[in-house]
Amino acid sequence: MPHQARFLYYPGRRTTLTDTTGSKRVFWPQLALLCGLLAYVGVARVIQHVWSVGPRPIGTLPTLALVLVPAVIWLVYFYLLDRHEPEPTHYVLSVFLLGALVAAPIASFVIHDLFTIERWIGLTPFSTQRIAASLLVVGTTQELTKYLVVRYTVYLSDEFDEPADGIVYATAAGIGFATALNFKYVSAGVLLSVGSINIAITTLAHACFTGVVGYALGQAKFVAHVRWRQLMLIVGLLAAILLNGVFFMLQDLVVNPGMVLRPWRGLLLCGVFTVVVFGVISLLMRRSCAGSRAAAPTWVWSAPWSGPGRCCRGSPGARGTTSRAAALRPRTARRAPACGCSSGRSTSAAD
Repeated sequence: MPHQARFLYYPGRRTTLTDTTGSKRVFWPQLALLCGLLAYVGVARVIQHVWSVGPRPIGTLPTLALVLVPAVIWLVYFYLLDRHEPEPTHYVLSVFLLGALVAAPIASFVIHDLFTIERWIGLTPFSTQRIAASLLVVGTTQELTKYLVVRYTVYLSDEFDEPADGIVYATAAGIGFATALNFKYVSAGVLLSVGSINIAITTLAHACFTGVVGYALGQAKFVAHVRWRQLMLIVGLLAAILLNGVFFMLQDLVVNPGMVLRPWRGLLLCGVFTVVVFGVISLLMRRSCAGSRAAAPTWVWSAPWSGPGRCCRGSPGARGTTSRAAALRPRTARRAPACGCSSGRSTSAAD
């Protein structure tokens, strides 16, 4: 008997009742990836202890290996979250490369060459200059460049066909962006024990920050009302900028020359902050997957005050007829959308 997913329709939201088999299949690979990340940090500490490697450049190939291992782990981790309809791997890798080779160089030029924040940011943690630079320059530039490489590339393609895709592609861009930053960070010379943890945290942090924007992109693409779509994108981008700015200030406690002897305090603060954001992104991703087309092949979604919703059986042009006036009527009195899909109280994937 084919798997059935029941869908209950309410204005402005959707609820899907599915089994948890897919979640169980994904849990163990993700757990293995996290264990691999811990092993990566452990191996780096052993290498430093055995060979007494100090804070010095370690060469191009070892640097690439050091920054790519956590990048691949987090890339696969977020890719597995979209368990209903995984995206083409070459699309995900392309967005990863755009983040590393396009967004990161542009952001670096704007921050360090155009604004030259090193000259006026100051050394006092959480000073007015540092807060302004973190939010208005670093956070805004980094998140805007990552947003643009997703918004004007894969967002316009046919593969971006469900809300969960926004988080998948945005996290890929964030991971690529973080990989370029980490390569520059390690090339300057770091302690492997500190550097490996900082690399893992930085990679996850940028993936999560851009994932907030990706969630907004995924939701906004399937909203008919233009102003509601623009509002979602603005709020998502501002939230990512705020998170990025706070992380930049905390990260200074790791890389600031005055804190070289006590970097673990900064790592702890960055780690706790990143884990909290990671938890939020995981919840948003599961929420997007729960309402995806693969989980519920028949759904119509519209904002409470928006116009027609979007029918997932057809193309973006196939619109339902659920207006605000219709949404205010009792559920039993609502009519089926014009596209022909059933919008009753429940539908089945087997119908």
